[in-house]
Amino acid sequence: MSIYYYVPDNIKPSWGIGVIYHHVKALNESGQSAFVLHQKQGFILPWLELKVPTKYRDAISNYEISSSDSLVVPEVMAHESFVLQCKARKILFIQATGWIFEALPLHVTHKKLGFSSAMVIMPHMLPIVEKFIGLPSFLVPPMVADYFFNKPIPLHRKKTIVMYPKFNQIDFSIVNGLLRRKLGNNKIKKALGVDWRIQLLEGLSHQEVSATFDQATFFISLNTFEALNTSVVEAMARGCIVFCYEGFGPKDFLLDNINAFVFGNNEPYALVEKIYDILDQPDQYKSQLGTMRQHALETANQYTYDKMKESLANQIEFIVNE
Repeated sequence: MSIYYYVPDNIKPSWGIGVIYHHVKALNESGQSAFVLHQKQGFILPWLELKVPTKYRDAISNYEISSSDSLVVPEVMAHESFVLQCKARKILFIQATGWIFEALPLHVTHKKLGFSSAMVIMPHMLPIVEKFIGLPSFLVPPMVADYFFNKPIPLHRKKTIVMYPKFNQIDFSIVNGLLRRKLGNNKIKKALGVDWRIQLLEGLSHQEVSATFDQATFFISLNTFEALNTSVVEAMARGCIVFCYEGFGPKDFLLDNINAFVFGNNEPYALVEKIYDILDQPDQYKSQLGTMRQHALETANQYTYDKMKESLANQIEFIVNE
């Protein structure tokens, strides 16, 4: 009996695929026979150094994957012909609820496609899956890469505000524009003592993102509809103070004024006002920010590889048994 994780041959970095690779690593370390199943023979992810047992769809026979095996399928690949024809037990792996029905014909359900259960990454997804998809579901939390945890957190930080870019989002334009106006004011620069700068989180490798968070003081994310905004947890793990919207999935782990500054969705002016206040009165916030960093690190530690591996082992019966 083997467990196969079907994944796309994706050249563009995607931490969702990175999580799948770590699932396969964890399962093999726990004594299971698990494989990543790519599509074209010889494909190698150019952006992930982790090596795990791998097989290829176009290089296996119809009989190599049997009814005693399990096939874990990302929600975006559920309707592929290979999945429909596969005889293995099928588990739907949902990392983003927004894409569940993206390519699914109106008359088709996941049960009709042969899926027996769904694996989700955040608690809020459990009732959604059972109500709107009709599959029993189980939870295996996601993880943040080890290199966000395996080094000391710098105490001295540059006056840098990192922003997750959403160029087609009006909120991004508002926040980015207002902050640049304030930080570009010569009187403000003189009062703050040193130039603050804004850095956009784009075009960086994962390791470069980690190094960026090591130096930054604040991180702003304006995403609203994600199961887990991994960059928020990554920033927390490296000691950044996070400013973000309450979103949908983040309600599972964000606590306003405790581990982050959290604002209602699409309330950019309230977010900017809070940053203005902190910049204008740094001494008043010094103690609170120190406490928030500690709480944020405790939150991030819930999403380590070891935590994910432990959860996966506890839920293995849902993957290998009917």
